[in-house]
Amino acid sequence: MQKQFQFKQLSHKLLNIFEKGCYYFLMFTGSSPLKIEKLASYDEYGQPSVVQIIWGKCDIVKLVVDRSQTTVRQDQSPDNGNAHEDIADGILLVGPTSGVAIGDKITVSGVALKVNKMNRRFDVGGILDHLQIEGSIWV
Repeated sequence: MQKQFQFKQLSHKLLNIFEKGCYYFLMFTGSSPLKIEKLASYDEYGQPSVVQIIWGKCDIVKLVVDRSQTTVRQDQSPDNGNAHEDIADGILLVGPTSGVAIGDKITVSGVALKVNKMNRRFDVGGILDHLQIEGSIWV
């Protein structure tokens, strides 16, 4: 009898929280470590220089790393005419306060990606829940 009464009190408290629109405990939390490198300018060798490194968490939706052969070049013989090309493609979910922007270098699971596209994703209440990041291999 006592446990049933406590459960009813708890369920009424949760119902009141939902009615007030307090969804803060349902926010996005990532599970994989993420390294975000903010790039500013280029050094004397043409390589981008890192201004700031931010550590965070993300969830991996898709992370494909592949090594494929290019087509045969005309100036080479057919047996030695192709090269290997590294291909990486990723879709990640990060929190809205992660600080990631288009053009940043992000590293997740040992794969370095360049942020090409960023989509905002909202929850049912219209509050920004997370960002969907699409990236390609960092060269």
